[in-house]
Amino acid sequence: MSICNSKQRLQSLPSVSKQHDPTTRVPSLRPNPDTIMTPPVSKHAVTFVIIAVFRHGGLLTIMPVLPTLFEDLGHMTLAGATVIGGWMVFAFAFTQLLFSPLIGNLFDRFGRRPLLLVAVFGLGIDYRAPRFFAVFAATA
Repeated sequence: MSICNSKQRLQSLPSVSKQHDPTTRVPSLRPNPDTIMTPPVSKHAVTFVIIAVFRHGGLLTIMPVLPTLFEDLGHMTLAGATVIGGWMVFAFAFTQLLFSPLIGNLFDRFGRRPLLLVAVFGLGIDYRAPRFFAVFAATA
């Protein structure tokens, strides 16, 4: 575009000092949607969204039921059940805030596989411990 053409174009634009004529068309600053090219969606992005939805799906399905569950099991009002549910959500979020950096540093130092094996071993002990102690209590 030459300088001459750009000067003519600037002169053809309506100036601020002139009265606004509703019949004149002012060039829009918005881009034309027909000329905008959107990048294709990555397969990895779609996979990430699907995994995130399924990962949080259990929490999302239980949340609406929790106040009623607390009401029935705790023999309390809806207000009391809501307070307990709020404290539970707070406790979950607070422990995530505290321990996510710690677990992340441990993963960086020792690797993912050894820590997952330790976690699964600990869950197995936690699952078997009550039965293990019940056998000793029954024989004593």
